[in-house]
Amino acid sequence: MQALLGLVFFSGILSIGASLECETCKSGQSCTGEVVICDDDQDTCATIWREITIGGQTNNFTEKGCNVKAICDSRGHYEGKGVTKIIKIECSQSAASSASLPLALRLLVGLLLMTAFP
Repeated sequence: MQALLGLVFFSGILSIGASLECETCKSGQSCTGEVVICDDDQDTCATIWREITIGGQTNNFTEKGCNVKAICDSRGHYEGKGVTKIIKIECSQSAASSASLPLALRLLVGLLLMTAFP
């Protein structure tokens, strides 16, 4: 019974931190921002560099944040009030490995709880 209780605690702690965390920001050439927990349907962190031309004037724009993996393969040229070209997209599974340390701590706490209830 005590081993089962320890296993339940261990499983709960592992599931708590399973969410992806990504840096979010929007700016000109480059940007930095806060790290947020992504929604369940968002499975990658993406940095997207765009070139936007409106009225003959071209500006560069950078956006970082949570996204879906499908965006990683997209390249495009979009027409609207101006012309937007996606120059480059980089994707990763974590914001600069910020999620790996909390997971390691959760594993350690889970193991300690399991040994506390032999």
